[in-house]
Amino acid sequence: MKIPHFLEKITSFSQDENIPLTYYILSFLGIINLRNFLEIFSDTAMVPFSIFSASDPNLLMSSVSIGISFFHYTLFWIASVLLFSIIFTLITGDIIQKSLRSALSLVCAIGIFAPIIDLIISKGKGIDIRYVHPTKLYNLFFFSANITPGETITALLSVILSVLYFLTKTKSLVKTLFGAIAIYFALLAASIIPLLAKFTCSSCQDGISIITIIRFLALFIFIEILTLLALGKSGYFKMLTKQIKIKTIAQLIFLFLIGMSIYQAGAAKIIFSNLVGFLLILATIWLGFAIYSLFINPPQAGKKTAIALFFGMALASSITVNFTTFFFFALSITSIFIYFLPPLKLCRVPILSKTVLCFNIILLVMLGWLFSGGEILSFPHIFSFYILVFFTGCLNITEIESKPWLKIFVSLFYLISYCLLAFLFLEPLLIIPCAILGIIQFFLINQKPPKYENVFSVYLLTLICLFIWLNFLRVYS
Repeated sequence: MKIPHFLEKITSFSQDENIPLTYYILSFLGIINLRNFLEIFSDTAMVPFSIFSASDPNLLMSSVSIGISFFHYTLFWIASVLLFSIIFTLITGDIIQKSLRSALSLVCAIGIFAPIIDLIISKGKGIDIRYVHPTKLYNLFFFSANITPGETITALLSVILSVLYFLTKTKSLVKTLFGAIAIYFALLAASIIPLLAKFTCSSCQDGISIITIIRFLALFIFIEILTLLALGKSGYFKMLTKQIKIKTIAQLIFLFLIGMSIYQAGAAKIIFSNLVGFLLILATIWLGFAIYSLFINPPQAGKKTAIALFFGMALASSITVNFTTFFFFALSITSIFIYFLPPLKLCRVPILSKTVLCFNIILLVMLGWLFSGGEILSFPHIFSFYILVFFTGCLNITEIESKPWLKIFVSLFYLISYCLLAFLFLEPLLIIPCAILGIIQFFLINQKPPKYENVFSVYLLTLICLFIWLNFLRVYS
């Protein structure tokens, strides 16, 4: 198929590898900020911008509300660009960097059309900008009349420019058709985000807040970034997936779930009332563990960049849940930095090194308690003491190979820690099963040759059983 030269030239310019990707991103952010500014005037919603005294709580909350709204708009466009990049890559077979440049160029080209067109058509009065809320199933496949003229034209231009891009890159009508359909449905999905977010929040059936939409967008962006890493050839996705140690990740998740269950039973109901928040916390746990694993692994190419990338993704995931999750992650990951990096490098200090890891376990259990609705000052101190003392002893299992004399002490710590679970939860019925598990752990550690993998399996089984008991079998007085 013969493609006009000017289209090839425009396409080439839109993904010019001589221009740093950072410049494309900065241009994109500039256009989005300009669009947000113009929408202050093109949207009929009142935006109370003013410089005011911070002593007025009402005005201060109004300012926070504006900030959250603008953050939501920016996340929306980031999610859109990443989705376009994925579609561009899948249809054209281009490398991610080129597709991302093209997607950013597309938004830069049409980003500010909607508010300008709406201002012109409304003669400066503005038109209410809102998401679409389809009432019937077939409405999901067609653009609603409720979207503004500016948004309609912007969507149409997106499809047209994408079609021209696909034609230029693939020279195939079939691929172009599939690409156009994908872009069309991507735009439809973007217009009904509140409806999509509603399915992930059982407590939002009467209405959905902007915070829920932000969390949904953050989770979607996280999935998009993983997809882009998988499609790319940088090796970061492989580096991340290599850190998925199923048993360890499962242990961390169940520690979080047990923290939830200590506060109140019915973890499943709490999770489904805030499913996106829960999934973002799981993503943060996974990324945090990936960073820890990269530190203990031998040096490899791109390791520092990977740590920085995963750290940024984890920070973004945690902050969109709430500040508490963000603070707990920041506290946890910075303690890991202290653990591994000079000048302190606490991993070299006996006992204290394990205490740092136990501190992170306490944070994880405590975060589960808070996610379930508990207050931080009400968290039972006995659990913190138990983890700090007995987990510190048990974690020395990793030192047995180099220090065989530790074996008897570690096995005794395991035995005692299991027996004390019944007293920790004030449940006499737990004494016998916990004692049996403790004895099993004692013999697994002391057998020749020791099978530490089995020790970790029994530990995971213990956490699972404890979670089941707390939620389904425990009798509350």
